[in-house]
Amino acid sequence: MALCASCSARPLDISTSPASSPTSAPATAPAARSLFDPDRHMRVSEVLPGMVGYGLSVFSGTRIERFEVRVIAVVRNFSPRHDVVLIRCSGQNLEHTGSVAGMSGSPIFLRDQRGRDRLIGAFAYGWALSKDPIAGVQPIEYMLDIPAEALRPDASHAADGAGDSGQASWSPLSVMDRLATAQSAERAAGGSQLIGLGTPLMIGGASPQRVEKLWRRFLPGQWSFLQTGGGGGGAATTTLATTRATTGPANDNQPADEQPADVQPADAAAKPFAPGSVLAVPLLTGDMDITAIGTCTEVLGQRVWGFGHPFQGNGPVSLPMGDGRIYTIIANLASSFKLGAMGQTRGMLVSDQATGVAGRIGPGPKVMPIDLEVSYPDAPPRHYHFEAARDRMFTPLLFAVAIEGALTGERDLPHDHTLQYDLTIEFDNGKSLRLANTLVNTNANELFFAAGAPMVVAADNPFSSVLAKKVRGEFHIIAQQRLAQILSVQLPRQRYRPGQLVKAFCHYQQYRGAEGTVAVELALPQDLPDGNYQLLISDYNGFMAEERHLNGFRYTARSVNQVFDVLELSASFRRDAIYARLVRQADGVAVGRVALRHLPNSRRQVLADSGISDISPFVGSTVSITPTPMVMSGSAEFTLTVDRHAPLIER
Repeated sequence: MALCASCSARPLDISTSPASSPTSAPATAPAARSLFDPDRHMRVSEVLPGMVGYGLSVFSGTRIERFEVRVIAVVRNFSPRHDVVLIRCSGQNLEHTGSVAGMSGSPIFLRDQRGRDRLIGAFAYGWALSKDPIAGVQPIEYMLDIPAEALRPDASHAADGAGDSGQASWSPLSVMDRLATAQSAERAAGGSQLIGLGTPLMIGGASPQRVEKLWRRFLPGQWSFLQTGGGGGGAATTTLATTRATTGPANDNQPADEQPADVQPADAAAKPFAPGSVLAVPLLTGDMDITAIGTCTEVLGQRVWGFGHPFQGNGPVSLPMGDGRIYTIIANLASSFKLGAMGQTRGMLVSDQATGVAGRIGPGPKVMPIDLEVSYPDAPPRHYHFEAARDRMFTPLLFAVAIEGALTGERDLPHDHTLQYDLTIEFDNGKSLRLANTLVNTNANELFFAAGAPMVVAADNPFSSVLAKKVRGEFHIIAQQRLAQILSVQLPRQRYRPGQLVKAFCHYQQYRGAEGTVAVELALPQDLPDGNYQLLISDYNGFMAEERHLNGFRYTARSVNQVFDVLELSASFRRDAIYARLVRQADGVAVGRVALRHLPNSRRQVLADSGISDISPFVGSTVSITPTPMVMSGSAEFTLTVDRHAPLIER
């Protein structure tokens, strides 16, 4: 059985969903301004086993077609104070395919005792690997409580964040650590759970396998990754069957293949959605396309509801929504699915909650343009343009996917390669972040961490969610590993006077290349007291580990502006360099992100005993950075003696 579009990643449980509050009202207590119409809609309390009716969905092209349903039972309290209606489906080959990914949101109508066909809800749940076309229906009375009005003017919460927020210090690097250790999300096991039907993602211009490998690691869910063409080609037409959708087909006895198809009414452009029509969410467009395909459940004026359970459960969102078309249905033992494509953007999803999604027909939301240039030494540069949906969770991942698509658009990366990149990200709060570095034999996960992680930190911090608004950048690919291992480090002297120049010689071995030596210099401070000091010579990874250990206060923030200060500091260090660090004595304290150096012992003790949580001992250090043509690996450690009476030796 297929898991259906635009839906939940896990078994639905609104008690743990971040979007549960607007949809967790009791079934018997609709909102004060409920859109529920008892002549049009049916409450779950009215449903009885054995009731019959029909559903509407698109199985080919843009034509909305009917399938038959019969109620099996009502599952009470499926999730806290929410019921689900179990139905058995027939027609449209569902006996063969089972439930189909992409049917999620398909409206289900039941005939009441007065002979009226009323909307009970959305086709929304199913069992993986099911032999029979049995599904769960999300009651429409819950879905209509999802607000179809934007709860904020845009997806960004950006604020100036100029001053101290009054909150405790927070480390942006904690988010990066979480991303660096993220594990691939596992799919729901077995077929014993009634779960929200999964989300088919239509992918054009890239390998679904590449997208899936990255996507599953950082965004859990029941996703299906399907190769298809790019969007924009889907017709924006509405069939005659669409105009009948709210009341059912005009002639139940007329075969589906004899009913008019692709008949466009005069107001098709003004009303692109109807119950049963394709509801697409284009996440990435341009030289690569990623579009989620689902089904529209209800349309009231300019307001649209669909899916029947979360897309990703993010609450208020600003995601583009559009129409689309279905190429065909692919029957699959594990999960049948619709193969389709985006048509045109027709509005904006504004709510992604436990019982479905809601949006408005009209202008689409802002998107993030991504312009990338990729060059190889043996070919002219290739330019790529993408537009990504702006969302706290999706945008960083879509950015990494766009990079992966651009890098492999013309050819796969060489087995041995070096990747030099220079990216500039502009944010809603006016900040810009430059990311320039070198990676050797990189992969999609490393690219996400290097390029996407700063976006995650900017959007997911306790002060203000700031979304990226524009990205531009260049990638230069070299078909060799510019990598070297530090074999040994020679330090000719170990006794120095303050102010003297320390010179060390790093002997290295290139990957499949010759050995070489690079000189590393570090000027000792003039005010350095006599004593023994630790000298660390290391690669990027060793330097960053020591940097966080010795200067952890520099990587904390108490405002959104300080979050960007930390991001800029982290981005300033390069992998193609050797770092020398002289560790000084513990001669100061740090107050927040401010270091107070060279304090007398008495003053340090007073501050340390002040009872203020963000005061910490400060160990100063002196650092020099030596650029290299290769990414270096390795480290060494020495003890230097500083003695103002040491012999003078010419520098």
